[in-house]
Amino acid sequence: MHILVTNDDGPPSAQASPYVLPFVRTLEAAGHTVSVILPDQQRSWIGKSHIVGKDVKTVFYWPPEGDAPDVHSELPSYTDNGKYPWVLVNSTPAACSQLGLDCFFTDRGPIDLVISGPNYGRNTTAVFALSSGTLGAALEASVCGYRAIALSFAFFDRKNDPEVVAESCTQGLRVCEWLAKNASWNAGQLYSVNVPVKKGVTKSKVTFTKMLQNQWEKGAC
Repeated sequence: MHILVTNDDGPPSAQASPYVLPFVRTLEAAGHTVSVILPDQQRSWIGKSHIVGKDVKTVFYWPPEGDAPDVHSELPSYTDNGKYPWVLVNSTPAACSQLGLDCFFTDRGPIDLVISGPNYGRNTTAVFALSSGTLGAALEASVCGYRAIALSFAFFDRKNDPEVVAESCTQGLRVCEWLAKNASWNAGQLYSVNVPVKKGVTKSKVTFTKMLQNQWEKGAC
């Protein structure tokens, strides 16, 4: 498949965006054509918003070789390494979806699936989902007529052991591939997938469930 990947956490960063690079590597290793367009900085909690009255600027970005967990988004590589570049955008996740679908990657053929994520943290409740830039980018693609999945990784610590993250990436790939092949795709429909960052996750049961309908209590989250 030709898969468009975006997120709300921005380019690879050990602090803010540790999952996008290993996940893209996993997709590529599975034989998919992967086009990547991301916000140029952390854009969480921004939903499906667009920025009005501001010029949108893009730059090409060549990610480092390997998974490089120590890479920080403040120091991205703009040096052409001969591979197809990613695109960084000074706008929102939803804008990244729009630009990726309509303005970039046309030389690579039609896009078969949009994956937004993997988000740095779960999106399992209504209060998180309604504000999530990860779901916002997937929703933008969905209302544009594309199949879209919001993928979130539920971490339990911030160690992000490379082997455990790699296993979560493999599980995320499996679920997304299954949905693309077997799920029903009605107009405007998207799927929200949550994968634990936990050893042994590839042996865990995968199930459809309902999103927890909740609301904020008094005080901060």
